[in-house]
Amino acid sequence: MIRNIIGSILLLLTSLSCLAGCAVNTHYWVIKDENSTAGKSQFSMLMAAYAAGKTVRIIGNNTCTRWADGEDILEVYLK
Repeated sequence: MIRNIIGSILLLLTSLSCLAGCAVNTHYWVIKDENSTAGKSQFSMLMAAYAAGKTVRIIGNNTCTRWADGEDILEVYLK
């Protein structure tokens, strides 16, 4: 379940697994570019899930482009 959304940073209540090496000591993913079409779609899906109290599944991109310790989001799935 999504705990909080701050700008493009997504904080999660669930435990994380299979994080990129650059993000092993963190508990969040980052939208790489919220101004891109993919980023806008991801942000919209996450806000809808947050508003509805729904769980999401996030697949990371195995990179930490925007923040050195926050893995970039590749895909978002609503559950």
